Amino acid sequence: MESPLSYSRVGVAAVLLATACVAATTQVAHSANQGINRTFVVDYEANEFRKDGEIFRYVAGEMHYFRVPRTAWRDRMRKLRAAGFNALSTYVHWYAHEPFPGVYDFSGQNDLLHYIQLAGEEGLYVLFRPGPYICAEVDFGGFPPWLLKIDPNMNLRSNDPVYKEYVARWYAKLMPMIQNKLYGNGGPIIMVQVENEFGSYPCDRKYMFWLKELTEKYVQGAALLYTTDGAGGNFFKCGPVPGVFATVDFGNSRDVEQQCKWMKDFNKGGPCVNSEYYAGWLTHWAGPYETAETPKVVNTLADMLSHGYSVSIYMIHGGTNFGFTNGANYRDVSLQNLNGQFQPDPTSYDYNAPITEAGDLTGKYFAIRQVLKQFANEYKLSFINMPLQNSPKGNYGSLKLDPLMSIFDADRPSHTGCISSKQPLTFEEVEIFYGHALYRTKLPAGLRGAYNLSVTEIRDHAFVYLDQGSGPELKGLLSRLNETFSLDLKIDGVTNGGEVLSLFVENLGHINYGARIVGDVKGIIGSVKLNETTLSNWEMCNYTLSNIQEIQKASEKNGGNFRFSSPTFFTKKFRMEARAEQRDTFVDFSGWGKGVIFINGFNLGRYWPVVGPQQTLYLPGTLLKPYPEVNQVTLFEMYRAPANLTISFVDYHSLNDLRLDLSQEKY
Repeated sequence: MESPLSYSRVGVAAVLLATACVAATTQVAHSANQGINRTFVVDYEANEFRKDGEIFRYVAGEMHYFRVPRTAWRDRMRKLRAAGFNALSTYVHWYAHEPFPGVYDFSGQNDLLHYIQLAGEEGLYVLFRPGPYICAEVDFGGFPPWLLKIDPNMNLRSNDPVYKEYVARWYAKLMPMIQNKLYGNGGPIIMVQVENEFGSYPCDRKYMFWLKELTEKYVQGAALLYTTDGAGGNFFKCGPVPGVFATVDFGNSRDVEQQCKWMKDFNKGGPCVNSEYYAGWLTHWAGPYETAETPKVVNTLADMLSHGYSVSIYMIHGGTNFGFTNGANYRDVSLQNLNGQFQPDPTSYDYNAPITEAGDLTGKYFAIRQVLKQFANEYKLSFINMPLQNSPKGNYGSLKLDPLMSIFDADRPSHTGCISSKQPLTFEEVEIFYGHALYRTKLPAGLRGAYNLSVTEIRDHAFVYLDQGSGPELKGLLSRLNETFSLDLKIDGVTNGGEVLSLFVENLGHINYGARIVGDVKGIIGSVKLNETTLSNWEMCNYTLSNIQEIQKASEKNGGNFRFSSPTFFTKKFRMEARAEQRDTFVDFSGWGKGVIFINGFNLGRYWPVVGPQQTLYLPGTLLKPYPEVNQVTLFEMYRAPANLTISFVDYHSLNDLRLDLSQEKY
């Protein structure tokens, strides 16, 4: 998120050719470059796609560049090809590329052009999903949270002129860069999505027509425009837009003929397309690890292929919500599996996908591969030869950490700055777009006895501390997860107004789905009261942890006498064994409470084993430095620490306190 601007703008001249190649078609994807004659069209009479005049059907896998280590991109793409896939689908993460207004990053992990180029090199066509809203269980549905500072109640995904101004500016940066990657211009992108499941959102036809025209301005017929919506009449009232090919999404055990009817009625013919066929499902903190049964997945897949569907499996490989990139859901009629109201997503985005978070091939992968082999001739699928075996994982043992500093160590501040305000401000008002903030105030003089502390609302999680002269003491937890916004406090009154109240507040991810994404600002919302007295004169300190390198420079405390009492940083430097390979591994947090881990300065993500279901975090081996270089691990623990202050590097992933079954015997 902190990466400086580093990209090269690709300028591409695109001229729309006026000739149509196939009768009864629309939206011709064709070449604007001399000497290239590539077309991708919809033949509505034959109910097929035609690529360069020939019938074409695709089987795609959804995989996101921002969730997969860059060094693993090619490996994962080859695993798609080995299973017979001929296309790759990906969202574009606006916030990752524009972390601050007008500051762009297309380097390293954000090198979208390289990702698309690799897909083409590996023989995969690309389904390009630029949003601007993507959902995807990422923070704020891919929107930059700084939009909430501009206007916390901005009408997102609407004809709001301010919103459209920022979308137009973003597209003016993004879309020219991918023009030479469009199929008609010689690239692998055959389809470009206009918005994302807009039929699940309040209707605004003017906005959809505007976005269609904006997208056409850059695509200029060199790829096929399409929409994606749920399979049902309500979704099709506002999701599709005339002149754009409409597709559907649905999971297993559905009547595939009925699901296709919605799009065919709207399109007046054309092929059947499932743009998100769910091979797994999303998981939330404090909920079960969600799964999709392999037999049901492959049976419905075979049914779709027998009906001539083009299909994109969501997700073929989920990956990881590194850092603070996870989103959250809010209870909604379409998400009946949720147990509470606010439901944040974990660090793992394994999704019970055919290829696991660590890139391992599951029984589901091999079962899908067998289905695709049955339709290889009809779909003209090819299967590249490569070893279909999972790589060994690193079991590197345990590591005892040393305490570094608490957030209350005044002599060694770990924040990146504080501001003062009469009333508590939201994170976004002071440009804290992820992470944590410490709110604190001195209590009025004369307080003594039992009081009720209440906050209008906490977004999303807060530890409450009271310092009555002998240091901060944890008094309780306020949380949006169970809508607990008050607790009882006993004030001794010994300092006569010198008591300091602190609330350490965590953003657990902006809502990414539904109408509630509007206005989902973080921090203390409204006022803080002791009984009926409103507390004022607050100090607010930034804990985005973007300064982890500076924090690690602090001298370590005496670990032998350490007693955990408040959010604390722990660290340890270590070397790999001389002959140890840099294998992928998993960090086990048994005994720890809740926090964030950094490996060599890289934010691996949140851990929260006390609520689960995720118990370990995936650590790509490429983040570890080989012997004799020095590695450093740093934990920021907010709740509790085990007596031995130890983490372990294990060779298995635990996403539900159970080791994932990678058995391939029955396939």
